[in-house]
Amino acid sequence: GGLVVLGGYGGELVVYDTKTKAERYRLPGIDREYPQFAVSEAAGLLATTAPGVNRSVMIQLRKLENGQKFWETEAKGDTSAYAMAFSRDGKQLAAAVHGNAFIYDTGSQKLVSTILVYPTFGSFEVAFTPDGKRLIAGSRHAQLWDIATGKRLLHYGPFSDLCHSLDVSPDGKYLATSHMGSDGRIWDVETGTFFRRLGKNVHPPG
Repeated sequence: GGLVVLGGYGGELVVYDTKTKAERYRLPGIDREYPQFAVSEAAGLLATTAPGVNRSVMIQLRKLENGQKFWETEAKGDTSAYAMAFSRDGKQLAAAVHGNAFIYDTGSQKLVSTILVYPTFGSFEVAFTPDGKRLIAGSRHAQLWDIATGKRLLHYGPFSDLCHSLDVSPDGKYLATSHMGSDGRIWDVETGTFFRRLGKNVHPPG
């Protein structure tokens, strides 16, 4: 759609239009925090967060075109979300909040599933598989979860260092993860098979 969404620590969330080479709009930032947001061009949605009360965070849905907020809900456990991601069709939104992955239906604007990913560790990354039926979450290990049942299906191992980010290839066959060892790793989504490491001068984790 030609939009670039930028946010920095403690600063505003700014949306630029590359076609007009001008700022489209900006949204308030969060003091002493990095902004968490997700974009769905398929559904024309922008997801943002705001601090809640009593250890909670507000998950917000906005129109991507103009930033207008039309829905928000409270997710308990922490004052901020660590990561958010839309499904490929934009019909679902996942928010990682203090060990739980909260899955929302963006059409009905309801919570459809809560998956306890890390009982004792709060922050992790999330990504949907292309069919929208499963979620990949990763912090120490990437894991594949069934959204309907909340059951873990696969564990992408055996590495034990922290997983900083992850994404699924457009065809849904491969998972890419980045790690504390400054390298990238490629996996088969369905089988968990580890293919290769990408990067130079990295040390295999213990």
